[in-house]
Amino acid sequence: MYLEVTLTNGQNFSIPVEVGHSAERELELFLKREGRYAGEWVPLQKAGRELFVRYEQIVLVSPKAD
Repeated sequence: MYLEVTLTNGQNFSIPVEVGHSAERELELFLKREGRYAGEWVPLQKAGRELFVRYEQIVLVSPKAD
């Protein structure tokens, strides 16, 4: 499971759901900016590489199953 994130430039990235969390719990943490989402930068993944974007660059986030 993961959260799919769409940026303002139209690119899609993912955020893997932490072990022990449901997709809904991970989305709740993301929306409330708690836990690993407490900072100004959001950790994203695509094609095995990790990158960070600011919240202002995100236009859509939704839970997905593999």
